[in-house]
Amino acid sequence: MSPSHSRHSTPTLSDDDVFSVFLRIPPDDPARLVRASLACKAWRRIVTGPEFCRLYREFHGAPPMLGFVVGFWTRNTDGVSRFITATSFRPSSGTDSYPSNWKAVDSRHGRILVRPISGGYIVWDPITNGRWGVPFPSMDRQSSTAAVLCAKERCDHLGCHGHPFLVAMVASWQGTTSACVYSSESGLWSDTITLKHPDYINNTGRSILVGNTLYFPFDDSCRVLQYKLGEQKLSVIDVPKVNWKERLVFISAEDGVVVFAGLRGTRLSLWSAEPAGPGGALAWVERRVIELETLLPPRAFEPRPHPVGARYENEPNVSGFAEGVVFLSTMAGLFTVELSSGQTKKVAEVKMAKNVTPWSSFYTQEEFWSCMSNGQVYVEKCGAFWGMI
Repeated sequence: MSPSHSRHSTPTLSDDDVFSVFLRIPPDDPARLVRASLACKAWRRIVTGPEFCRLYREFHGAPPMLGFVVGFWTRNTDGVSRFITATSFRPSSGTDSYPSNWKAVDSRHGRILVRPISGGYIVWDPITNGRWGVPFPSMDRQSSTAAVLCAKERCDHLGCHGHPFLVAMVASWQGTTSACVYSSESGLWSDTITLKHPDYINNTGRSILVGNTLYFPFDDSCRVLQYKLGEQKLSVIDVPKVNWKERLVFISAEDGVVVFAGLRGTRLSLWSAEPAGPGGALAWVERRVIELETLLPPRAFEPRPHPVGARYENEPNVSGFAEGVVFLSTMAGLFTVELSSGQTKKVAEVKMAKNVTPWSSFYTQEEFWSCMSNGQVYVEKCGAFWGMI
């Protein structure tokens, strides 16, 4: 080979180099990995290999938010829901696989818990479109909600799909709050435990999980229900007693500490519980304030019409949360606010959203390989399969 030819030859990357580069492709845009796998058989072998799938999850840590369910008001109904994608992902059976009369109750560990109008619960996996029915337990309820959890022992929750899972339900009725847990392995609900308390569970507020303890908000109250799953024990804790314009929303559980977000005027305030003395006493501390007036368009702060049955008359409204992100419903649309940077992003044109249930997951090796081997090998179709990997 002549020196001039050698000087202009294209350098080649080793499989290890390609592997390292692919690991750094952001998981919130799975279509990039799909496109990379179409370049050649060697790259496809790397992307679909079990070792890459495992290390990709470990490298990125928490699964990306791939979509969310929005519940919103309409003129003729008390509310409908819609699944909205946040990335290049699409459910395997299409966006119409989420009926509008499904009410999203919770989302965790790759699964979404919904409550259809026909009754009971359904655990839905958007990656596989797997659906598992869960009947209501036999206990009195005037107001109720539930949480879904992975039940696999020693699971890192980076690739959770399907079975086994738990559904923890809490309900209030005539001054009593009750709770029990459903196991997909046994197909049975546990014995019911109860707690005398005058408040009612908020049936639109999502729970958070701290270790083996769930926290559920009460309705129109400055208190929260604490449900210790391992001990099967219920208790009540107080939250900040301030003049909130809108409801408080759980947003995270950093280092085992519950963090709340709420709006006062145009200020988004973050609060956490800090140990304040002996006996497990807690004091609520305002950790951070984000001024929204300079981050959102002026229309976001316009008053909205008051639909029948709605609790909130003005925008914006804290309507949900994901890892490090708060959702704000406004008359200008649905926005996210990154808590670390304060950056905002418009994610949907939906107005008057009453609640948002985000869904996070990695795509599975088996589902991606099925996409490739079924002849769907061009970007337009493969790019619709999201969540890589």
